[in-house]
Amino acid sequence: MYKVCTVVFLLAVLTGCHPEVKVLENPLVEASTNSIADVKRIELSDSATVLTMTVSTSAMTLSLEKGTAIIAEGEEFGVKGFEGVPDDLRYRIPESGVGEFGLVFGKIPEEADAIDLKLRLNGRDVMLYGIDLAGRKRYGFPEGLPSSLRKVRRHMPLPEPVFECGETELTLHLLHYRKEVTGSLDVVVKSLFANETFSLDIDPDTATAECRFMLYGPAYVRIYSAGGNGSAWVAPGDKVDLYLDMRQSGSWSKTRVLKYFSDGMSRDERDENLRRLSVRNIYATGRYGDYTNAVDSDSWCDPEDRYSLALGSDGARLYEMPSGEYADYVMSRYRSVADSIAAGRLSRATREMLLITLSQETLDAIVNGDRLRNMNWLDVRGLTVLDVCRKKIKLPQIDTMTIADYEAVKDIDRINSPEMLLGMKLDDFSGSINYSYPSVEDIAGFSEGFIPDLNSIAGMSYKAENAGLSAADFRILEGMDNPFYLEALKLMQEKAEDALAAKAVIQKTPDAEGEALFDAIIAPHKGKVVLVDFWNTWCKPCRAAIGAMEPLKKTELASDDLVWIYIADETSPERQYRMMIPSIEGLHYYLTLDQKRHVAAKFGITEIPAYVLVDKDGTYVLRNDFVRDRDLMVRTIRELL
Repeated sequence: MYKVCTVVFLLAVLTGCHPEVKVLENPLVEASTNSIADVKRIELSDSATVLTMTVSTSAMTLSLEKGTAIIAEGEEFGVKGFEGVPDDLRYRIPESGVGEFGLVFGKIPEEADAIDLKLRLNGRDVMLYGIDLAGRKRYGFPEGLPSSLRKVRRHMPLPEPVFECGETELTLHLLHYRKEVTGSLDVVVKSLFANETFSLDIDPDTATAECRFMLYGPAYVRIYSAGGNGSAWVAPGDKVDLYLDMRQSGSWSKTRVLKYFSDGMSRDERDENLRRLSVRNIYATGRYGDYTNAVDSDSWCDPEDRYSLALGSDGARLYEMPSGEYADYVMSRYRSVADSIAAGRLSRATREMLLITLSQETLDAIVNGDRLRNMNWLDVRGLTVLDVCRKKIKLPQIDTMTIADYEAVKDIDRINSPEMLLGMKLDDFSGSINYSYPSVEDIAGFSEGFIPDLNSIAGMSYKAENAGLSAADFRILEGMDNPFYLEALKLMQEKAEDALAAKAVIQKTPDAEGEALFDAIIAPHKGKVVLVDFWNTWCKPCRAAIGAMEPLKKTELASDDLVWIYIADETSPERQYRMMIPSIEGLHYYLTLDQKRHVAAKFGITEIPAYVLVDKDGTYVLRNDFVRDRDLMVRTIRELL
């Protein structure tokens, strides 16, 4: 095994000189394709470059390979040896979960101020880009950020919820973007009346992505990508620029050990290092831009869920608790976390947002106490809801919540205020209001306010989306104090009616039985490439993926030799299905449940979206990898064409 320290020492003795060694501790990383590997130290000398790596993973053993290399000034330097690694290059992770070993390379150009690392690990390339050699201690503001967004109004009050309707336009600017890390992102929009997901391709030339959507009231937006995530609040009718700092992936590598493996470090010391080595996720313009920026300036702040209800994180077995004890436990956690938020080093806006989110979580925990305690029983055993169905597992008998237990909701702050729209757990809040029995309105004795308003319009958004609001519904809306609800639901109904008026063409299902039905569907298209998309209207990932592919049908996938076939079934409400398919270019088949069951069984399809790719000669194969990698789907189809 090659030992660089021995070699450097012998060179020094033989030449009678002492090589100068430049040491960089914990260098910053601009971007990474993983979160388990980090560079702890770099030693640069006239004879060698040594990288000390840390790895934090649940895997028992890592296999290193000699394809490992660093890239400096456009030149690749292959690994010459390893330190702290057995001769067979299989590195065993210590029980602590954090390992450390050295990578030895030759001398790199002195003018290099950054390097990239290609680490061959477990048979694949793990890339770390832009490893800093200049000795910078903090990431600082990202390049390309407008100077107007550098200042944060940390003491701004909580903004008012915007009760308006309008089309919102998002432009996402990916700063320090590297196409090698990711080529797409998902945008999840959560609002009072609807949740939508958009899967967007990133323009590699401009490092931007765009989407538009109709909003009825404010929305909480979450952005997910392999290179960085972010969250923001947006208002109806807003044109919002969101600047995502894609150095997050590098920061994740730097902070993983600090967050999860720093038991020997004080909290203050750990938090200070997290501040230094973290990056702001997102910078926002728009009516809620100041609110978003104030909250995101504290995005590093909660590695231990100090500001979340986190039921059961203390090891409590919730399913064993009598209902009254469980309610007391939840409210005790609520008060404790509220105290932590009040004492935290947070901006005023962040403090307000966290308290609202805590109220949303706590309301859900009380109203859905029976379900959450059953989930706790599954979690303790490492089981899921699917396991209950597949393995026919019998859930334990828990002590059912009573009216007296539910009355704990009276002690939760602000739940009857529209401010609840400005938290991060709007789903929890809406579910607690819409699907609970007895109702929160009755339990807490609310005669007016936000919750009674929501109960008055319960179920109307679904009706409006399907053009089903009745004259009686409109009379209720016209009698409400806030005209927003009438305006919003009327617009939703009009939009649905317009969609329903569009011509929906549903293909006649071939007269074939069982698994032969699929062959009959694709038979007319032999000689062409066919992509068969299994979806349903209620499947949000399906709809997001369809939306992302639709523009490509007019650009890089525009071809008379490519056929798009979409297969849905009766679980999609026919009215809603007919409203949606005119905007989806392709051939649409609407199968019975029995027909769909046979076709799915042919390929072993158990979840959607699912894709079957048919070649020009009529051969076909299920492509599960297309679900995870849209770029691969596009490349594969183009190759077949």
